[in-house]
Amino acid sequence: MKKILLVIIGFICINLHSIELKVNYVKKTGDNRDNYIFFKITSAVITPDKNIFVCDSKSHFISKYNWDGKFVKRVGGKKGKGPMDFNYIPSIKYCNNKLYIYDMNLLRITETDLKLNPIKYYHFGILANNIIIYNNKFIGNKRTMFNKKGRIFIMDFKGKVIKSFFSRSQFGELQKPKNKLDWALKARTSRIVFDFNKQKRNFFVGFEYPLNPMVFYILNYNGKIIKKINFKMEKKYEFPHFLNKFPLKSPKKRIYYAKVLSVFSYKNFWIVSVGCNSESKEGYRFEGLKFILFDNNGKLLDTLTLNEKISFFNITQDGYLIGTKEDSDIPQVLIYKLNISN
Repeated sequence: MKKILLVIIGFICINLHSIELKVNYVKKTGDNRDNYIFFKITSAVITPDKNIFVCDSKSHFISKYNWDGKFVKRVGGKKGKGPMDFNYIPSIKYCNNKLYIYDMNLLRITETDLKLNPIKYYHFGILANNIIIYNNKFIGNKRTMFNKKGRIFIMDFKGKVIKSFFSRSQFGELQKPKNKLDWALKARTSRIVFDFNKQKRNFFVGFEYPLNPMVFYILNYNGKIIKKINFKMEKKYEFPHFLNKFPLKSPKKRIYYAKVLSVFSYKNFWIVSVGCNSESKEGYRFEGLKFILFDNNGKLLDTLTLNEKISFFNITQDGYLIGTKEDSDIPQVLIYKLNISN
């Protein structure tokens, strides 16, 4: 009888301390009015004063809106190399009342104030997907795989690389490619997605097209792996081997695969968003968007599935996610609210 009672008490305690993840739609920005037309949204951010900044890489501009969605200002609009010109913007970040706008084509970061007035330009020769600002340094992920020193780098504001690390792929240590085609295929299927927790000073790293089980790593600030995490998707999801061949051909039989879209550090949690997809000769099909919630030590806490195909760019300290629908006929900025409760 005592054993049964202890089991019941234990079950109650576990459920009292269970974590639940919720993601709820809040609002959108973007329609057919002149100041609200977007062509290709590639990044966006919400600042603590609740202003919204949207980067459009097809028309090469950045627009500012207030929280109510009212248009405030637009800069850029011309593809070029001059001051406040923009080409392709995969990352915009807020830090200490400033914006840092990374242009992948120009290999340039434009620092502005919150009125979008330019302050300074930073030039460096590393091709990256994402840029994080921490302690007067840039942290980013290299797209190239030739440099075996690592694909996560820490660089000072003068463009000097202080350190780089994480030379691992999901298939093991990075190997020197045989040729450019081999490099392109490996780079595509082993591209990393990461974020950095500024309080804990650690990284959470995953792979864009993952194996199943998915592999994630937690690294400290020096690049040492402190934990490896395996997360098992549903059995039907497999690695998209059709991406490993050239020319690319859709498989005869429909296969299901996952794509890691983003990793976010939020309070004491790591949040991973995963696009669930399928592909066959009949065409591509979106199967759902999965959120995976880990604590800061890598313990799995909860999962959540949405039927919306959204790529999220940034998260605020109070849990607002900002992103866009990849395949929308009229590109719009979407804002969702993330809640984590016991």
